[in-house]
Amino acid sequence: MNSVIKFKNVSFELNNELILDDISFELKNGENTSLIGESDTGKTLILKLISGLIKPTSGEIYIFNKEITKLKENKLFEIQKEIGLLFQNNALFDDKTCLENIIFPLIRRDVKKDIAEKKAKEILKALNLDNVEHLYPDEVSGGMKKRVALARMIIFKPKLYLFDDPTAGLDPVTSSKIYKIIKNNQNGSNSSIIISQDLEKIFDLTDRILILENKKIQFDGLKKDFDKIENEKIRNFLRIWLLRDAGRDIASLCLKGMKMYRRSMLRLYGIFGIFGIFGIFGIFGIFGIFGIFGIFEIWDLRFGL
Repeated sequence: MNSVIKFKNVSFELNNELILDDISFELKNGENTSLIGESDTGKTLILKLISGLIKPTSGEIYIFNKEITKLKENKLFEIQKEIGLLFQNNALFDDKTCLENIIFPLIRRDVKKDIAEKKAKEILKALNLDNVEHLYPDEVSGGMKKRVALARMIIFKPKLYLFDDPTAGLDPVTSSKIYKIIKNNQNGSNSSIIISQDLEKIFDLTDRILILENKKIQFDGLKKDFDKIENEKIRNFLRIWLLRDAGRDIASLCLKGMKMYRRSMLRLYGIFGIFGIFGIFGIFGIFGIFGIFGIFEIWDLRFGL
C-alpha cells in the first residue's frame, strides 16, 4: 500500500517548551487510525502538522510521499486539496450561510457554482439538513453545525480525513449520527485519523491505535495488544475509559431489559383488559376484577398516570 502520512523524527516546540519529541509513524492508504491520549498532550498539533497549518521545529513530514515542511505555499496547497480536516470547533464562516460554507472547498477548487450547489444540496438532503441551507451557523444547533462541517469536508471527497474530536459537546444520539456519517465515508480508498475520548466508538471505526503520552507515541498497534503495554500511566488511562465504556454498555443493557419487561407487561395487561371488558358485564366473574386492574395498568404504562 502507498504511504499517506510519514513522520520522521518530528519534534515541535512552542515558546521554548517541547510539546512533541522525536515522533515517527506511518499511515498507509486505506488505514483508519485512532489517535488518543490525555488532554493537552499535542494530539491536535499532530493534525495541524499533517495538514501543513504549522511546521515542525525539526524532522520530516511526508504526505502522499511528498515532504511538505519546505514546500512553497502553492505546492503545499496542492497537497492540502486532498486533505479534509474537521476542527473541534467546526471552523464555519459566520458570514456565510450553511450552503455557502459547504460549497467553499469546491469553489476554491474551481468548480462552477451551480454544480457545487447541486452537490451540496444532495449532501444536505442525505444528512437531513435540507432545511438549513439558507441559515447562518449561529442560527442552527451544535449538532447541525457539526453535520454542516462534515458535509463541507466530504463534498470534495478527500484522500485523507482528519477528525479532531468530532463529537465533543454533543449528546449521545447526535454523536451516533456523526459516527455513522464517518463510517459511511470509509471506503478503502481513503484514510483517516480520528482524535476522540469516546474510545468505544472510535475503536469500532479504526483498525489501528496510536497513544500519545509524555510528548511521544508510546503505543502503535491494535486493541488486542493493550495487555502488552507496560507504561502504567497509559494503562490507567485506558482502564478508566474502558471501565466507563463497560459501565455505559451495562446501563444500556439494563435499559433494554426494562423496555422489554414493560412491553411484556403491556401484552399481559392487554389480555386482562379484554377480560375486564367482559367482566364488566359479569360474564367472566373473577377474571373481570383482574381485567379492570389490567385496564388501569395499561393506562398507567401508556400515559404515565
